[in-house]
Amino acid sequence: MKVLVQITRDLTYVKDTAQAFVEILKADHLLGEIANVGMKEEISIIDLVRLISDLLDADIEIISEEERIRPEKSEVERLVCDNTKIFQKTSWRPSYSLEKGLRETIDWLNQNIQLYKPEIYNV
Repeated sequence: MKVLVQITRDLTYVKDTAQAFVEILKADHLLGEIANVGMKEEISIIDLVRLISDLLDADIEIISEEERIRPEKSEVERLVCDNTKIFQKTSWRPSYSLEKGLRETIDWLNQNIQLYKPEIYNV
């Protein structure tokens, strides 16, 4: 559990990411440039689990499986986006907060649960 507290991610909802790509494509002055797409907000994995638990109104138990544990020193502990360039050079702004994106994902999964295969671990 200690590792989960330290690891953070900057999560961007897929619709926002796709829209950012469209805006970058339309911005000729970004041709060949690097433009980071992200929220410039980070959340620890443990806080993400807590948020999802709250949204589901469920108690979630974290279970570690040996085959899913990454080798020591292979994990990037902190990923947070610097979205300054895309904000300055395009009109893109995220439409989804983390919570709104999670709610939409949960709704989609509830409507399409038959597509989910929890017994398969895909890397």
